[in-house]
Amino acid sequence: MFRLAFVLAALLAVGCAPKQKIPLDCVPKDVTVYVDKKPLESVPDEIDLRADRPHTLFFRGEGYAPSMVVLENVENEQGHALAPADVCVELHFVKRAQEIEVEIER
Repeated sequence: MFRLAFVLAALLAVGCAPKQKIPLDCVPKDVTVYVDKKPLESVPDEIDLRADRPHTLFFRGEGYAPSMVVLENVENEQGHALAPADVCVELHFVKRAQEIEVEIER
């Protein structure tokens, strides 16, 4: 009986973890965003994340250099929070190497 009560208390504590809305702005808009290695279906204006642990955001777009942002868990007067409190990512276009044909005479 004690174990069941302990398990229920642990589940309730996890379910009540503090959440934080993180505004998200990406340039370009047609990128894939991964939150803790899981891809999002689309790029939202904000994401709702647990504030009691860090998160990794990874941004990938065709023809662009990928980018990563780590949201750290910090403690403040109100409890747990994520920093930075908002994310603005601008991916940089990657120039493709030009193909050059070289003929070698022997």
